[in-house]
Amino acid sequence: MWGICPYANENNASNTLLTLFVRSDNSSAAQSVRIMYPDFFHNETLELNPTVPGTQGQIVNCSVSDDLCWNEFGIFFVLNPEELGRVCSQLHVAQKASLIQEQAAAREALCSTTNDTSLEVCQPLWQQIQDLSVDSCESVSRVDYGSFVPPNCTDGSSEGSGVASVGMGMFALTLLSSLFY
Repeated sequence: MWGICPYANENNASNTLLTLFVRSDNSSAAQSVRIMYPDFFHNETLELNPTVPGTQGQIVNCSVSDDLCWNEFGIFFVLNPEELGRVCSQLHVAQKASLIQEQAAAREALCSTTNDTSLEVCQPLWQQIQDLSVDSCESVSRVDYGSFVPPNCTDGSSEGSGVASVGMGMFALTLLSSLFY
């Protein structure tokens, strides 16, 4: 996903990689992009429509060649970079929520036992994760995450959020897992 959309907007985003991703991937992320564009995809099956709008106002018949229709889908984003930004924003929101859930599950799995050794190990790890957290909800609110609201940032205050950034969160997970292997 980061290769398609390095940022939560259209900056440095790749319409070609997005088109390949939506065409070849059947994940929920790819399906969510298909749902956004009913002119290109059937709203129930999420398959490519039999015809799609062309970039010059024509109707492109996908039964002739679905490659033509996929090309039109990619060109749509070249001509409408704000739409590419909208897709990137949605993909970033989904990825951030997924990483936060993954981090929470990893911390729970690694530190859920009650023996003294586990508690001695987990306490410093929790502190390290907290130290790597975003300092305030203010910095989180500079990016539009749509309907996703990071934990403890519901009121928009600048209190410490405890939401690990994506890069630092992955570093913390690596650090956690290395202690157990």
